Amino acid sequence: MFDEKKLYLFDLDGTLLGSDKTIPEGALAVLGEYRRAGVMIGVSTSRSAENSAQYTGRLVPDVIIASGGATVELRGEKIFESAVEAAQVRELVRYAKSVVGGDVNITLDAADGSYYLNFVMPDDVLTRSFRRGRKITFRNFRKSALKICLEIADAGKAREVIGHFPQLDAIKFSDGDWYKFTNHGITKEHAIDVLCECLGLPSEQIVAFGDDLADIGMLQCCGRGIAMGNAEPEVKRIADEVIGGNDERGIEIFLRTERVRRMEELFNLAKAGKANKEQIDVLKNYLNDGFLGDYEADEEGMFPRDMLRGVLSQDALYDLLEEL
Repeated sequence: MFDEKKLYLFDLDGTLLGSDKTIPEGALAVLGEYRRAGVMIGVSTSRSAENSAQYTGRLVPDVIIASGGATVELRGEKIFESAVEAAQVRELVRYAKSVVGGDVNITLDAADGSYYLNFVMPDDVLTRSFRRGRKITFRNFRKSALKICLEIADAGKAREVIGHFPQLDAIKFSDGDWYKFTNHGITKEHAIDVLCECLGLPSEQIVAFGDDLADIGMLQCCGRGIAMGNAEPEVKRIADEVIGGNDERGIEIFLRTERVRRMEELFNLAKAGKANKEQIDVLKNYLNDGFLGDYEADEEGMFPRDMLRGVLSQDALYDLLEEL
């Protein structure tokens, strides 16, 4: 274990994903190393679980919070779900059309895993990162929904729609004029509460990463809230720390820097004869899985100049461990 934190939790779009809608290979590598060292890795996204599968399949996270907190999976088992009833979905669509206009754009994550929309999405990088949805009119829609998104350009009309449904929560995404509707109280932070209760894990032992307005509650409720360099100003203001952007290897640099600093502490304890067996084992495992990636990162100039890095001397680390 690199420190007292047990779970590292990542938003996807704008955070773990670069602008090209892929997880950078460097981030995948270091996250795999963290997992093999016993740290839990999780994803917390407004995407549905199905639309996240292309990323979670490679990442193999222990935790998946999807549809903005409407579902929680722990090691492949669904432990929580909250869906808006079909009648409520129909009323939301009807009222939004009466206020905004019949051509209001709608997307919907159904509780059965299907994805619906009523317009043709533009052919861009973001759209291509979503699985293809079924185009419908939403007239007499009969399925419950984990999440409904409406595009409302007029802020006044958005407030009118939101105010008409106090039993639903609505959050505006930072990119564009889209609003996400879920059952009242269904947020990423509520999902974290559910997860912590299931695991018996204090939220103080979670490090959360995000960039958007919907991530604010998540960053505030965890032990450390990390904002990306490309995050919204409001997100940066409430974060404990701001790191590099999602196109600047921000997550990889943060994780490698955190680990080297922790390994440096253990290295110095071991040199002073004060490390216990568990700490020595951590150093041994680090030498076998993680050291090389951090060493190469140092060669690239990835770490702060003033950071202590004696542990990145392979000969010194190897010789010390041989003596212990």
